Amino acid sequence: NADADAYVALSNGSVFTGTSIKWNDHFTLPGEFPYTGDYNGDGKDDIVTFTLGNTNDVYVGLSNGFAFATGAKWHDFFGLPGETTL
Repeated sequence: NADADAYVALSNGSVFTGTSIKWNDHFTLPGEFPYTGDYNGDGKDDIVTFTLGNTNDVYVGLSNGFAFATGAKWHDFFGLPGETTL
């Protein structure tokens, strides 16, 4: 939605536990593509989003295990206008 907040439900290895908790304010705008993965190799899943339009930037919010840091631009102009990330 317009708030663009990121919520997380943690796993105990078998199921997701508890209710989802807000880990980041205003990370992924409507129409952008958020994904998770360990992007800095520390064993924690981070969040990444790909912006749309003429910017086509890549932003990553690194995880500390309890929240995602504010998104930092990791790549400028990743893709062409109209392309869709997977």
